Amino acid sequence: MIRVDRSSVVVPLSLTKTGASEEKAIVLAYDGYFNANPRPKNFTFTFRAYKKADVKRALGQLFRGKCAYCESRYAGTQPMDVEHWRPKGGVQEPGQQGLAEGYPWLAARWTNLLPSCIDCNRPRVQHDELTNLDETLGKANQFPVVGPRMQRPLPGSTTQPVEDNPLLIDPTVDDPSLHIRFRDDGVAMALTDKGTQSIRIYALNRAELVFERLGVARLVEQRLELIERLAIVIADPQLNQQLKLDLQDLVAHEINALLELTEPHQRTPPWRASSSRRARRCGPPPRPSPSCGPPTWATCSDGSAA
Repeated sequence: MIRVDRSSVVVPLSLTKTGASEEKAIVLAYDGYFNANPRPKNFTFTFRAYKKADVKRALGQLFRGKCAYCESRYAGTQPMDVEHWRPKGGVQEPGQQGLAEGYPWLAARWTNLLPSCIDCNRPRVQHDELTNLDETLGKANQFPVVGPRMQRPLPGSTTQPVEDNPLLIDPTVDDPSLHIRFRDDGVAMALTDKGTQSIRIYALNRAELVFERLGVARLVEQRLELIERLAIVIADPQLNQQLKLDLQDLVAHEINALLELTEPHQRTPPWRASSSRRARRCGPPPRPSPSCGPPTWATCSDGSAA
């Protein structure tokens, strides 16, 4: 889990227009539900705004096609759950049966929406690598807080209710690194109470996820070792100049691959940047082959290497 700047993405039109009017309708309907005698068992409302395609696109852009909680890439493998951080339908209070009242008026609020993978969001039996137990994990309707919960807004009121104090990490508000650290074996360890609750409720120590982290950690180690070895070779003053340039390109490629692990699809691969530089001096580069990696060049027509 990493900190993400929500202001980097424009609020979807479906939320600024349809969502704003829908929120007013929800507040009015929710007030009628509370004042009904007898009160219905559950509050029902047809939510539409948060389900719109532009909302899903904006969330995908904000988190670059990854789950807001575990950073797994869901694109192409599973549907994205538009997660209501403060649950709209009801809240599972610790030790109590059934659901307490939720936060339905926040159903179309941009600041309450996050993209989530199925394993983080839905209750499923999963193996926890820290406790070594098979447990029902996943956020679902859980939302622990310290102190009282936020009060519902009243129709016509211009004053927003005071927010409650959540015991879960919101990656668009909190810095997760202050609450969670990761061991070399991929297991998440809590630094705070908020970290403890987030690890368990978001299922951040489920077996498959821990193994994936371990694999990435090993890959990072291998790339760093390769970069160090190449740097030693490049530092040799007797090394052929053309070979040195090729090895420098390889180092740049390895560094870029490391950056791609944290910011995929956001950086220009160094061999493409190199292509542009050389193309300006030496003409068009050969077309790269997907099976062969980035193209290679000989010296330019003027005898130099770009």
